[in-house]
Amino acid sequence: MFPPASRSCIAKSENVYKTALVYSGIFVNCIDWFNACRKPTEIAIVFIVHFSPKKFILMEKIASILSRKQSHFNHVSCSSLVSDALYKMSCQNIDYVVVIDDNENFAGLLSEHDIATKLMLSNKPLNKIKVVDVMNNRLPHAASYDTIEECMQLMQRHQTRFVPVFEDFNFVGVISSEDILSEAVHNRLEIFDA
Repeated sequence: MFPPASRSCIAKSENVYKTALVYSGIFVNCIDWFNACRKPTEIAIVFIVHFSPKKFILMEKIASILSRKQSHFNHVSCSSLVSDALYKMSCQNIDYVVVIDDNENFAGLLSEHDIATKLMLSNKPLNKIKVVDVMNNRLPHAASYDTIEECMQLMQRHQTRFVPVFEDFNFVGVISSEDILSEAVHNRLEIFDA
């Protein structure tokens, strides 16, 4: 099946250790391991490397992931109600929406996690709270020419699952930890199909 583990990658979060095995430089069983990381503070960033001249996943640019994603963004305005944004996320089966201001510029992100953590102790109903009061506008950001490794380090340093990406001060998309995982699985499948 696979040769013995060449090393294991360990991520520590809130005194919880999560381990994934790397066989001959290829990350294996990443979906089960990634699904075990439920909270954003428990997201384990694993360095996914395949030592081949054709593929060096960590050195790929973020733009390569963005080029494979949908070109339109699921967005809401700052003045929208949280209940409307949550309904949109639920209908489209997405974890976040991009928040735009009145001038159609990027203002922040609103995720299910933001809604759950910021409104858990609130007595106000969701249909009375505006997105601008709950959205996250303090996320780290990346440039489209940054590498996947730099993006993963940014996510780990700031304990976030989402990183907005800009190119010459223009918003071009969002990279999520799931996007990076999908890229690793995609590259792994290409390696085994070759």
